[in-house]
Amino acid sequence: MLHTIRKCSSMKNDSESLDVPDHLYVDAIKMIDAYLLRAHHPNGTWNQGFLPFDVGSQRSDSTMRFILFRRRFTHNRVAAIDEAINNETSPMIDVEELKALGLNLNVIANLWMVDVDVNETDFPASGKKRIVPKFLNRILGLGLTKQSLLMDYFLTFLEVEVKAARAAGKMDVGIKTLTGQHVEIVDKPRSFSFSEDCQVKVYKVTVDKGMTFEAAFDVFSEELAHQNEGAKIVTGFYTQQGRGHKIPKVRLIISTDKRSKQVIVYRPNAGRGVLTKTYVSSRIRSGDLTLLTSEDKIQELWETEYSLADIAFPTEYQAGCKGRHQTHFVFAGSIIPVLNKMLSCIPSYDDQQLFSVVRVEATNAPGEVEMIQSLEDEMASSFEEMEEIVDIEVGQGVALEMKSVGSSILRGHIVKEHEDGKWVVEFSNKRKFKLSDKQVAAARKLFEEEVASLVEANVLKIDAMSSMSETTLGASSKKVRKPILPNASGVNTDMYEQLFEEHHQGSVPDTLIGIEFSDKRGLEDEDGLMLWESVLRNLSAKMLAEGAKPICMQTDEKLAIYDDEVVPKSE
Repeated sequence: MLHTIRKCSSMKNDSESLDVPDHLYVDAIKMIDAYLLRAHHPNGTWNQGFLPFDVGSQRSDSTMRFILFRRRFTHNRVAAIDEAINNETSPMIDVEELKALGLNLNVIANLWMVDVDVNETDFPASGKKRIVPKFLNRILGLGLTKQSLLMDYFLTFLEVEVKAARAAGKMDVGIKTLTGQHVEIVDKPRSFSFSEDCQVKVYKVTVDKGMTFEAAFDVFSEELAHQNEGAKIVTGFYTQQGRGHKIPKVRLIISTDKRSKQVIVYRPNAGRGVLTKTYVSSRIRSGDLTLLTSEDKIQELWETEYSLADIAFPTEYQAGCKGRHQTHFVFAGSIIPVLNKMLSCIPSYDDQQLFSVVRVEATNAPGEVEMIQSLEDEMASSFEEMEEIVDIEVGQGVALEMKSVGSSILRGHIVKEHEDGKWVVEFSNKRKFKLSDKQVAAARKLFEEEVASLVEANVLKIDAMSSMSETTLGASSKKVRKPILPNASGVNTDMYEQLFEEHHQGSVPDTLIGIEFSDKRGLEDEDGLMLWESVLRNLSAKMLAEGAKPICMQTDEKLAIYDDEVVPKSE
């Protein structure tokens, strides 16, 4: 925004959306006229370049000199001043005529910036970030009308940048979404129990950041339908040959609104991203970036690079080009009780924040299916509909005794209300059914009975309430917690996390929100552990030092180990 103001850029569309009162233009012109009068000699002549004889004596002189340099309205003002002097009147001011000659909000805003000391030193065009709060604080020194105009102007630029960031997948809204053409939560998570109300899960998530040629060409075709005419950077596929490259790098570059400083870029190995317009323009001028016109050539280069990128990140398949398969480790579960301790385990690194809150939505999540068989055929004969209907809400746990899987209780939860008035329920075997209100009420009752029986068998209530686990009727034991280590003795004391680790029971979610620690190189500890591993280990050591019991000693020491199975000890 400030760069646009300083250049006194034209405002074809913005002038229509921002209603600048005429009196602000009049005030600015009076300031300009006062500056020019200082360049007028009593003999009726003008100093060279319309420079005041005492140029530099006022703070705004350099700004005035810039905005008047080679502007068409400058000669209009010189002529108006000459006429006023001859007629001994005040110079005439025709706002509409001056607008036609290039006077606009950008021009007069330069004068406002001088008043509140928004200068090149504190607000450079590039190089410094996080200057928005300072800018907004400075403009509080202006009148309310000017404040309002500049704030509206700022918001128009912000909207453009936000749209570009969203389109490029770079929007920072506090929670970062792990995106890619394929996102998968791999296998079961590692599970750590630090107390009855604190179970931390560490999920392994794989992301394919690549983009197929078909997907890229669809984006290109859609953008062509509403391409900005007169854009300096043409939307299209470009190649860039770099040193050490087996093949030229291919990019799809999408031109953006003229107010944005960035363009959207798609790559076969990295998907969406952004580059500055300055960088792209300079590379085009130098011939480093070449626009491709042959669809066959584009497809050949794109598919070749996409194939080469079929390796793990950050391995390079050629200089500066990394593989498209990324691996993330996300901490989720009931982590709030230990969150502060967890974050205190992070080393300081150049004042950078080394963790982020992330959202994961697996692309391999199963879609909704209709009933394959009637519930009456699937359910055991003991299932009876309830006459009394209780309040039903999405997310509530349910349980059903199923014939087709033997004497087994399948557990699940209510997903949503269907348009036909029934409830869609998903079970631990990933099957989905529609249930009536009475069927849901019966399933809720069975679920609550199962929770009560598991709690009685020393299963923590937080686990017993899990809607996506499964129990078996008639077995000699209930499913209860299974530590990785049978007891606390003999453990490698350097691997404290093992003392709190247990086997994960239940299904793997399709969507989760958690904390991810940076995988930046150079953050490994002296043992070569990645940051997430060292945080987990140090957290476990802290919890142990503060008296937290290893998992095998939790639940009132009523557990015994038989053949690697944890079962209740006989009373």
